[in-house]
Amino acid sequence: MFGTNSANRKQPVWDKVKGGSTYKIDGDLYNLNWVDWNNDRHQDGWLTYMNVGEESWRTWIESRIAHVIDRFGVDAYFLDIVGGHVNSTTGDMHEGTKKMILNLRAKYPKVACVGEMPISRGFWMGSLGGDGAGSGAGVGRMRRDFERESPSPSAPFALN
Repeated sequence: MFGTNSANRKQPVWDKVKGGSTYKIDGDLYNLNWVDWNNDRHQDGWLTYMNVGEESWRTWIESRIAHVIDRFGVDAYFLDIVGGHVNSTTGDMHEGTKKMILNLRAKYPKVACVGEMPISRGFWMGSLGGDGAGSGAGVGRMRRDFERESPSPSAPFALN
């Protein structure tokens, strides 16, 4: 499981990835002090909402995923809250997500990507799916059959 859009500003790697911080169109830094459900870290002030559309963050998170695949031979990886979107001045979040997933698919065609995003019939991120054979063919559709079955406001989607 990878926190696709969050980073701890107190970690040593921060200087390498801080360019991926999300800034709203009014220039305000988008802090991420609300994501954990039990609020044990609510308003601690050390999390930043990160933008996969920005190269330094996308490259770093992609390299972490690749490291886990290489080291442990996993057959899937999970992108936590990957479908979030903010009109950010540091890049297009959805295009960055698509680029990262397609890069990983090219390197690891047999490794499935699974992610989480808000569910709404009016919300469409664009497809990151494939034909199931890892070829990338079929990009243009997303499996959302679970939407009819799940009352949850947020549920996983499969990118395979």
